[in-house]
Amino acid sequence: MTGVTLTAHGSGYSYPRIVLSGGGGSGAYGAVLLSGGTVAGVGLDNSGSGYTSAPTVAVVGGGGSGAAVTAALSATGSVLAVNVTSGGSGYMEQPVISVSGGTGAAFTATLNNGAIASVTVNNGGSGYNASSTVTIAGGYGSGATASAAIGYSVASFTAANGGSGYSAPTVTFTGGGGVGASATAGLYEEVSSYPYPHNAATCGGDGTTTFCRSQPLTLQEGDAFTFIGESSGQERPFAVKVTHNGDGTVTAVFARFVGACAQQIPIFNSSSAYSHITPVRPTMVPGASCNGLGVYYAQSDASLSNPMEENAAWNSHGDFMTPNKSSELAVRLQNDGNNQAFRFGPPSYEIGLAPQFTSANPPAFGGTRAHFNPGMVQTHPSSRQFQAPANELRWYLDTRVISNELGGVANVFQNTETLVPGSCAGSTCIYDVTNPFGFDIKHLPLAAWAGNNLLQDKSGPGSLLSAPGDIWKYCYSYNAGECASGSPAGHAYMVVDKAVANGQCGGYYNFNVPCLAPANPELQYNVQVGMDPNKPDILGTYWRKLTMAFEGWGRNIDGFGNARATPDGSWALVTGHWLDGLRCELMAVKLPPWPGAESAYEGDFIQIPVPIPPSPGAVNARIRFGYAENGAANGFICTTRQEACTTSGSPFAFASETQADTPCANGCTVEIPAIPRRIVYYEIDRLDGLGNVVSSSPLQVDYADEQAQALRRRQLGIRYKKGKYPAREGKAPPAGGKK
Repeated sequence: MTGVTLTAHGSGYSYPRIVLSGGGGSGAYGAVLLSGGTVAGVGLDNSGSGYTSAPTVAVVGGGGSGAAVTAALSATGSVLAVNVTSGGSGYMEQPVISVSGGTGAAFTATLNNGAIASVTVNNGGSGYNASSTVTIAGGYGSGATASAAIGYSVASFTAANGGSGYSAPTVTFTGGGGVGASATAGLYEEVSSYPYPHNAATCGGDGTTTFCRSQPLTLQEGDAFTFIGESSGQERPFAVKVTHNGDGTVTAVFARFVGACAQQIPIFNSSSAYSHITPVRPTMVPGASCNGLGVYYAQSDASLSNPMEENAAWNSHGDFMTPNKSSELAVRLQNDGNNQAFRFGPPSYEIGLAPQFTSANPPAFGGTRAHFNPGMVQTHPSSRQFQAPANELRWYLDTRVISNELGGVANVFQNTETLVPGSCAGSTCIYDVTNPFGFDIKHLPLAAWAGNNLLQDKSGPGSLLSAPGDIWKYCYSYNAGECASGSPAGHAYMVVDKAVANGQCGGYYNFNVPCLAPANPELQYNVQVGMDPNKPDILGTYWRKLTMAFEGWGRNIDGFGNARATPDGSWALVTGHWLDGLRCELMAVKLPPWPGAESAYEGDFIQIPVPIPPSPGAVNARIRFGYAENGAANGFICTTRQEACTTSGSPFAFASETQADTPCANGCTVEIPAIPRRIVYYEIDRLDGLGNVVSSSPLQVDYADEQAQALRRRQLGIRYKKGKYPAREGKAPPAGGKK
C-alpha cells in the first residue's frame, strides 16, 4: 500500500484499532492516532507484503462510530509467482529467467523432457509492477513463456493530526498473504525512573539505594541497557526497532552484544540465547560506556529513522559506499561458513527482509571446499567506488587473511607435529604434520609455511626428505613409503629449521611453527567479489583473485588487512607486508573491467574433449596431461606432486595408481579434467587389452577455457552426465568436501 486515506473522523473513540481483510496479503498493521476522541489518522507500524489488491479497512473498538479508513497499494512490489503459460522445448540446462521493471528477483526452473514444467521464486526482489514481463533465455531451448504475479506492500498512512496524551492502540491488518512489516505507533517521550522501583529495597543489599540504577520506562529505538544482577560478560543489547502495542507490551528488535565494550556475539553462538536471571530486570546503560552504540549512531541517520539492523555491518568490518550512494548500500545478513547473504537499499527498508543476493563463502573447487571457517579467515569487505560506472558498483574488495575471529593471527588452527626419530641434522629436523582438515590434493593444493618461510613441495614416487639438504621443503606421502622411511600413506612431512613445534598455526615472523593445510582458493589473497542481486552466486563464480601483494602463506601478520578501491573503481590499494623481508609498503593494483571474462564458472575442472579415432591393435585409450608450471611439458605433471597425471581416474589418476582406461576399439572421446585458464600439454596413449601401450601421439597443447570447450562439447554432442559434475548443475558444493 502507498497509504491510508481518512474519509471520516467519527467521534467518541477511546482506544480503537483497525482490522484489514482481503487483498491477498498479510502482515500489515498500524496504530490509530486519536485527538479529542476523534480518529485523526493511522500510523504505519508494519507494511506487510503480498497484497494483490487493496484490503478493506475497518475501525473497531474504542466505543465510537462513524470513522472510515481506506488503504492504497504501493506502486511497486515483489514477484509472488511465475506462472508458466508454455513450457517450450529443447531445454537442456537452466535457462535465465528475468522479470522486467524491478531488481533482485531470482528463479529456478524445473525441467521435464526438455520443457519448463514450473518456476520456483527464490527471491521476490522489489520494484516490480503490473506491467512487468517475464523473459526466458538460454538453456539451449526455445518457446517457453510465462507471466508474473506481483505482490505489493503498505508504504505509509496519512494522518491529519497525531493528537497528544493518548496511548496508541494496536492496529492489525489481516488477509492478503504477506507478513513482516513493523513500526512505532505514535511519539513517546524518553523518561526514566530512579531508583528502579522493583529493586529499590534490594539492590543495595541492605534496603538502601546505594547501588540502584535507573530504568527506561518507555523503551525507544536507540536505548541501550543491561540486566540487574548479571555479570559484565552478559549481554548489553540496544533497541533497533520498537513497537508499542498499546496494551502495556512492547515488541522490539535488539542488537545483541556482550561485555563492557559491546562486542557482538560471535557467529558460532548467534543461534543460542544467552541465559538471564528470571525475571529479567533491564537497566539503562550510558551511551558512552557502549562502543557498539556509537557505531550504531554513526551508521544511522541523525533521527534514527533509518537504523541499521546490525549496529555495525560486517561486525564493524564493512565499508560500503557513502551517504550519497545510500541506494547502493549493501548490508550483510549472515555468514554461515558456506555463504554470505546481502540486502541492498536504504537501511530502513532492509530490516526483516530476506536476502537479495547470496554468494559462496569461500568458493569451492570441484565440489570440495576447504575447511577454513569464518573464525579462521578475516574479512574486511569494502565497496567505495562511488564514482564508478553502474556496472562497477556491484562488487567489493576484500583481504582474506588467516586470522582468528578477534583479528589475531596467532594460533588460528591447531596442527600436530611429531618429530621423525633420527631425522635431525643440527637444528634442522623432519616433522610428521597432521592438520584438522584432512587432505585432498587432487582438488585443493597444500599450503605449507613455518614462520616467514614458504615451503616447496618434494612429493612424488620414491621421494625421500633429508635434513638439512631439503630444508624448507615438504612432502605428502600419497603412497606408503614416500617422503620418509616406513611412512604410511596420507601423511605430510616438513623439513624445518629451529622449529617451534607447538601446533599453533597462524602468522608469525619470529616463530617457525610447522604449518600445513589444504588452502581455500582465495586464502591470503586480495580478492574482488561480485554482489549483484540479479546474479545469485552460490557457486562462487564471481570471485576474482587479484594478488597476494608478494606475501604468501603466513606472511600477512595483519589480522585487519584490507583493500580499498579508488573512487572511480579502476585501482585497488593494498598493503604488501613482506617486500623482500625488508619493509611494508602500500601498493596499487590495476583492476580489469567487471565482470570481464571471469564471469564464466571456474569452480570445477574444465572438461576438454579429445576425439580419438580407432587404431589397429588398440582397444583402450588414456591421455597423459599436465602443465608447464609444475615441470617439463612432456612430464605431464598436473599438481605440485612430481608424477604424471592421466585421465584414467576420478577426477584424474596419478601414473602410479591403477588405471581405469577408456574403451576405444571403435574410437572414443576422452575428456581431460583441466584447471581453468591453464595451458594443457598432453599425449594420447592407445593400449591393448593387457594395458600395453600400442602407440602414442605427438605432444599436443590446448587451453582450458570454459566457453570454448563448452562449444566443442556441443559440437561433439557431449553432455555432462547427471551427478558427475554437481557444481555445473547449479548445486552448492558441500561444506566439508566432495561427496
